[in-house]
Amino acid sequence: MDGRPIEFEVSDAPTPEDAVAVAGTLSMDPDVSVIMGSYSSGIAILASEVANRNGTVYWETGSAAAETTERGLEYLLRTNISVALPAYQETAAQFFEEVVGPAMGKNFGDVRVGMVYEDSAFGTSSADAVRQMAGDNDWNLVADLPYTATANDLSSVIENLKNADVEFLYAISYVNDAILLMKQSQELGFEPSVVFGSGAGFTTPASQRRSGTG
Repeated sequence: MDGRPIEFEVSDAPTPEDAVAVAGTLSMDPDVSVIMGSYSSGIAILASEVANRNGTVYWETGSAAAETTERGLEYLLRTNISVALPAYQETAAQFFEEVVGPAMGKNFGDVRVGMVYEDSAFGTSSADAVRQMAGDNDWNLVADLPYTATANDLSSVIENLKNADVEFLYAISYVNDAILLMKQSQELGFEPSVVFGSGAGFTTPASQRRSGTG
């Protein structure tokens, strides 16, 4: 800005606890004007609260959880959409009903829909949005299953999806759990007609390379 150089200081915060510590250190540094992050809603929610308390702008680029911007934080900006916004839900519903349903040869309201979601702020907020869409549009939601993103076995979740005869799977995952979900689904013979990956883990090259979905 005005010809002044911009310097980036990169700090790693893989856990919520790390995010609190890193945000505290950065927001107390007089040379830091803006903190940019992150990937996880659970990290963004805590880090932005610390930055706000110390009067430093927190520019969020990844968190989709509704809670992120529902707290009225003065110094928080977010550039991606919240899953709670009507525009998000209306666009998704239109896509499923006008594109996915016809591609499956069905009215989408007749499709057996299953949802799995990781149980942190991102997953639960996204799942709330899907339930709202299902209720508003009379979808047939036959499975609604949470799991922990750090789980190393999702076979029980997948067996429940198979038993529910899910045709369309709405999966809300981070990277490692998205990979595990897809790999174990293949191994256990769970083959829905459509898998819709809701952001996060399904948007990365790593999940496509390692799960075989690319």
